Amino acid sequence: MRIGVLKEQKTDETRVALLPVQCCALVKAGHEVLVESTAGQIIHIDDSLYAEAGARIVPPGDAVKQADLIVGVKYPPRAYLAHLNERQFLFAYLHLDENTPKEYAEALRQSGATAIAYEWVGTDGKCLLLEPMSRLAGTLFAWKGLELLLKGKGKVPLSYGGRSPRVMIAGIGRMGREAIRVFSMNGCELVIVDKHPETLPDRIGAATAAGACIIKFDAGRLSETLQTIRRQVARCDIVLFTAVRRPDLPKAVCAYILRESDVLAMEPGSVVMDATACIRDFIETAVPSEKLDASYVIGGVTHYNPDHIPALAGVTASELLTEATFPYIQAIAERGTDAVLADPALRNGVVTYRCGYTHEYTCKLKGYPYSPLP
Repeated sequence: MRIGVLKEQKTDETRVALLPVQCCALVKAGHEVLVESTAGQIIHIDDSLYAEAGARIVPPGDAVKQADLIVGVKYPPRAYLAHLNERQFLFAYLHLDENTPKEYAEALRQSGATAIAYEWVGTDGKCLLLEPMSRLAGTLFAWKGLELLLKGKGKVPLSYGGRSPRVMIAGIGRMGREAIRVFSMNGCELVIVDKHPETLPDRIGAATAAGACIIKFDAGRLSETLQTIRRQVARCDIVLFTAVRRPDLPKAVCAYILRESDVLAMEPGSVVMDATACIRDFIETAVPSEKLDASYVIGGVTHYNPDHIPALAGVTASELLTEATFPYIQAIAERGTDAVLADPALRNGVVTYRCGYTHEYTCKLKGYPYSPLP
C-alpha cells in the first residue's frame, strides 16, 4: 500500500502523524511511504531523516492525491477533500461530532473515502487514540493555568508560605486526573466536581481526595448542584473544565454550568480554561482558539481555550500519538478494508464509508443520516 503522511495545516500544529522509525518499518514491510515536505520540521525532524528511512518526499498536498492510506494528526483542509476517492482511507482526528462544519463533513462523505477518526477508535468506552493526548492535555493545561495565574495575579503555589491557589477541576477523566496530579504536586487547594465522587480515592489517590473539596455533579438535583458549583467558583483562582456534554444533559436542560455572571464574580487575574474545544458549551464565556498562545480577558478574568494544546509539546505528543496509532496503520496497510471491518476498535472509529455516515453517536448529535457498516 502507498501511505501518505500529511504536513499539518492547522495553525500552531506541531505534531506529525508518523516518525522516521515507523516509516522505515513500513518500507521494510514492502509499502511505499510518501511524506509531505517539512512535515516534521517544526519538531526538528528534517526531510532528510524521512528520506534516510526510505520515504519519498512530496510537496504538501500531494499525499492526498497519491496515497491509498492518508495519515494526519488533525483533519486536512477542505480543499484536500476534492482529491479523495472511494479507494482511499483517511486516518486522523476528524471531530465530525464537534465543531467541524457540516459542509466539511458532507464533502468528506461525498468523496466515498473510508474516514477513520482517531478519537473514536476503541472498544468498551475506551478511546484508545484519544487517551494519550487527553492525559498530556491535562498536564499542559495545569502548567499553563499556573503560568497565567502568575502573570494575572502575581500568585504562585509555595510549600513554605503564602496562600495556596484554589483550583476547580470539573470532570475527572484521564485529562482531569493528570491536571489534578500537577496541581496537587504544586500544593494547590483543590475543588473537584465529578459525577462519581465515591470512586475518586481509587482514581486520584486517597490522600488527594481526602484533602479536596468535592462536589458531586448530580443531574437529578441540578439546580442545587449548579448553585454549589457557582458559589465555589467565586473563591477559585483557576477553573478548568474537562467534562464533555453528553446527550443526557442537553442545552435545553442545562444551558451553562458557569454563566458569564459566575465568571465575572471571580477576582481579576483569575483563570478560566475549557479543555473540550466546544464553543460556549458548559462555560458561557469559553470560545476555543486555534492559536496556542491566544488568551482573552472578560471582566478581568483570563480565558485560555486552545483546541489542540498537546501541540505545545510537539515532540512528546508525536511520540505518544504515533506509538498508539502505528499498529492500526500497519493493519490497514496490510489488509485494507478487511482490517477495518474485522477489528472492533477500528470499526468504531469509522465516520464515513462508501458515501455514508457510519458513526451512530455523531449522526444523532449532528442530525446526519446513519448508514451502518456492513
